[in-house]
Amino acid sequence: MYPARDQDYDWVHHRQYLAPLENRIRELDMKLEQYILAERLRRSQEQGRRWELALKVAMVATAVFAWTMFVLALA
Repeated sequence: MYPARDQDYDWVHHRQYLAPLENRIRELDMKLEQYILAERLRRSQEQGRRWELALKVAMVATAVFAWTMFVLALA
């Protein structure tokens, strides 16, 4: 089925068949790493927007409370 396996044959076999697969695996690994980093950045930005919204809500609630106390103090 296969010719006698010696070091030269193994090297040729490796270069012809395994090297392209190793390169493809490296490419996919790099793409996966880029996807993971992009997903982390997206989640971080999403969390930042949530904190920004929470801060705005707190500021509005504080202003409404202060205005209410001011009006009640005048009454």
